[in-house]
Amino acid sequence: MFSELPDLKQTLEIMGWAMRIIMPQGLLSADAEELPWMFVQGMIYDDSPSLGARKDKIAYAIRNNQHPSGEWSHQFGTYNAVWAAILIIRFLKINKYIKI
Repeated sequence: MFSELPDLKQTLEIMGWAMRIIMPQGLLSADAEELPWMFVQGMIYDDSPSLGARKDKIAYAIRNNQHPSGEWSHQFGTYNAVWAAILIIRFLKINKYIKI
């Protein structure tokens, strides 16, 4: 969504503001043991370039946050949970964690 803002300076300011809300303790280090689920969902939704470098930790977070019903909860409700599931499955397939 940030890529659609026309002004680069404004984009960077808004991204900084958003990241401080999402991660008030600061950015996660690449060697963090676990990634917060909200952060993982955001990376998958944004198709973040850092997905590849963290794919095993992301797969671990996906597995740990899956409910017995097979779904993944989403902070913004059912509609977003459906899209989250689609994007999670796409991530798992691209990275050869599943075959469908």
